[in-house]
Amino acid sequence: MCRWTAVGYWSRTLLALAACGRDSTGLGSGHGKIAFASSRSGSSQIWVMNTDGTAATQVTHDTVPNMDPAWSRDAAELAFVALFSDRASIYTANADGTVMHADGSAQVRLTNNHVGDNQPGWSPDGSQIAFASDRDGDAEIYVMNADGTRALRLTNSPGLDFGPSWRRSVP
Repeated sequence: MCRWTAVGYWSRTLLALAACGRDSTGLGSGHGKIAFASSRSGSSQIWVMNTDGTAATQVTHDTVPNMDPAWSRDAAELAFVALFSDRASIYTANADGTVMHADGSAQVRLTNNHVGDNQPGWSPDGSQIAFASDRDGDAEIYVMNADGTRALRLTNSPGLDFGPSWRRSVP
């Protein structure tokens, strides 16, 4: 079960953080950690803190704003969005050092388009990432392998599709 805490407003939208235990469903798990975006260091960067709000640590130190962190189910990786002047790209963080370390070093870019890729969400098994993108002219839902390969559009509607969220299979 997740405990939601309101943390402020951004563009008239309530911002909230979820504090989830190791076996929480739906949102993934940070193993007693919360990943969030904050502008406390100047521009929006990714931070990680304990579920009681202590030990906040900045994990990205980029010249561009970062946002939308999403834990993988096993908490070994984070996906997040970096905002460039002309596009948004999805990056990953990996605790084993093959991509970005917990301290923010060694980032790997998963998407690199002329438009925006946003709102990453890990599949329950960690093999894929769903995301919203306007690469085809309007916001649609895509899924790609966790290494950024094989992006596939899942929706094709005249309206805006965004905010993908995986559900773990129920036995």
